[in-house]
Amino acid sequence: MALCYQPNIVVNGLQLAYDAANPKCYAGVGTFVNDLSGNRNTGYLFSGASYSSNLTGYFSFDGSDDYIGTNYIIDYDYLTVNVWFWSGAFSTFPNYTCILANQQNSNPYPTFDLRKKAGSVRTIEVAFSVDANTTAYQLEIGDLNDYAWYNLQFSYDGTIFKVWLNGLQVVSYSLSSTLRSSNIPLMIARNPSFARSAAINVSQVFIYNRALSEAEIQRNYNATKQRYIYTQDIVYDGLVSVFDIGSA
Repeated sequence: MALCYQPNIVVNGLQLAYDAANPKCYAGVGTFVNDLSGNRNTGYLFSGASYSSNLTGYFSFDGSDDYIGTNYIIDYDYLTVNVWFWSGAFSTFPNYTCILANQQNSNPYPTFDLRKKAGSVRTIEVAFSVDANTTAYQLEIGDLNDYAWYNLQFSYDGTIFKVWLNGLQVVSYSLSSTLRSSNIPLMIARNPSFARSAAINVSQVFIYNRALSEAEIQRNYNATKQRYIYTQDIVYDGLVSVFDIGSA
């Protein structure tokens, strides 16, 4: 695999890697988003989805019809998904607003949908299904603030479904099976089966065909988190107001 990426992220099992900060992924113009994993899982900017060079780069979506479509079919028994996103006005989003999904429109709706929980104000959840039964599982992850950057990672190893939010494990759900495959390509900022779009920014998406270990989860989080953390490099003594458009 001819990986085009920094050496400090985990590459074992990496099947898709989008990073708006890497010009080999997106050069700043056009509609093509190149897969840095070398697996040619190409993305396409649709309906006015745009790019910003702030924070070294991210893709922006209006919540109406913008999204990134791909040719990427996820058909693994186990996986890890890693996404950095800006929440936007999350508290105003409607039910099931989607951040990332390849959900198929047939019960039990394989494979996954990362979204806003129905009936909630700020709660995010992940929905998924497995081969052992026809239940669609919905795991509550936690509450998001409006206008904030988040790293969310989830994995399934055949026995436990785990979720990490900003490097902290927040979900561990025991379930013995394999993931139910979807024949729907992955979409970013939109559910491909139900056209539920999100007004968010997304800077990175990594997907693996295996469950990463705790150490590997932390390695990926630590490798990229400095883009989104403001470091106090100015004098604060006596400071009464500060605006920095370059700060997340």
